[in-house]
Amino acid sequence: MKSVTTAQAKRLLDEKRATFIDARRADQFEKGHIPGSLNIYAYEFGDNIPKIMNLPKDRLIVIYCDGGLCELSHDLSDELITFGFKRIVIYQGGWEEWNETDHPKATGK
Repeated sequence: MKSVTTAQAKRLLDEKRATFIDARRADQFEKGHIPGSLNIYAYEFGDNIPKIMNLPKDRLIVIYCDGGLCELSHDLSDELITFGFKRIVIYQGGWEEWNETDHPKATGK
């Protein structure tokens, strides 16, 4: 699975060239996330299928979780691949790294 750095993720966000998906739990997402991200908790994938079916399959998708040892983004990317999504990258640094920058942040749903 390809990955992107914080700088690459920021550029994709600024240029609106990707859909960002936060694979963490809803309570974590509400406390803070990358602006414009969808929240699809990896372990509730089945509940989010309607949301997923509305995503264009040819658009680049950046998936992140807490970063480091968090595997949620990898689990979610595997699920999306089974639905025919091909342009997926993992933002390895995740929320943990993003939150340490002065990049924009959002809270709430």
